[in-house]
Amino acid sequence: MGLLNSKQKDIKSLEKATEDNLKSVEKLQKAREEFLSARTIGQARADLDKRESDLNASISAMKSEAEKVKKQSDEALKEAERLKAAGKSKLDLLARKESALIDREKALSDKESDIERLEKELVVKTVKAERKEAELAERLNKIESTLKGLLNG
Repeated sequence: MGLLNSKQKDIKSLEKATEDNLKSVEKLQKAREEFLSARTIGQARADLDKRESDLNASISAMKSEAEKVKKQSDEALKEAERLKAAGKSKLDLLARKESALIDREKALSDKESDIERLEKELVVKTVKAERKEAELAERLNKIESTLKGLLNG
């Protein structure tokens, strides 16, 4: 963007110089009239034609430079727009990736909740199973002792 601002300043300075040159042309025309009265017509015309030719060459060079500056400014602007579009594209990609990560995180959180719930159920079922096992062991002991009693006596 600095290059663009610099080129815009160059264009403005060229426009100012062009205005100054146009004023110089007006002055030359006035000077031409003065020369006509002070010098011979041939000498005055030759001087004025030379000055006018030099001024026209200067104006032409400035126009050419202004066109170069404008072309460079346009190229810098196109590059800035391309970079902006690339940046936007990358931001969009990052936003999609972030969304996917959020979805994965939610899925993991749901799975963690399921695992915690299953662990709690497992603990409850384990406790119930241990109680049932103790109850069955007690019954088995009673049955064994009844069988021993019947067998012994």
